[in-house]
Amino acid sequence: MSGHTKKTTAARKKRPAAGRAGKPSATRRKRPATRKRPSPSRRRPAPAAGVRQPRRLGVLPQVIALVLVLGLAGAMAIQPTRQLFAQRDRISEMSGDLGSLNESNRELNDRVDRLNDPDYLEQIARDSGFARPGETVYNVVPPSRKEIKEQEKRKASQSEPPPEPERSFMERFMNFVGLR
Repeated sequence: MSGHTKKTTAARKKRPAAGRAGKPSATRRKRPATRKRPSPSRRRPAPAAGVRQPRRLGVLPQVIALVLVLGLAGAMAIQPTRQLFAQRDRISEMSGDLGSLNESNRELNDRVDRLNDPDYLEQIARDSGFARPGETVYNVVPPSRKEIKEQEKRKASQSEPPPEPERSFMERFMNFVGLR
């Protein structure tokens, strides 16, 4: 029997496989895949006795480190953001100030234009008590507060009769009884 098997294997080697050329046939057994060993240059050296190898970090410490880095980046972005908001507020305040200053400038320019008008200047001079040559100026001065109070006292004393002196008890009694 062993001769028979040798013949069949030799015959198989000479005959092409069934199906496509160069492909193994369906009846042929596949060899188990062997694991390739790394070449000596790729191998890690064996740890020395008593020396611990460093452990590789897991996923959790890497996630924590990533969160810390992102938190630090966010914290660093807070200050410029605050400055941006402060600058926006300052710009809006200054825009309001600029508007009020422009309004004030318009009013002052209008006043300059009026001061260049001779009729307006004459009106201001007359209000201040000036007059043209040949005119007589009369300044009417209102009475002072003291004078006003004195006038009120005089009017009050003229319109009311003087008050009667207060009667004594006897006079009131006699008036009550009808003797007087």
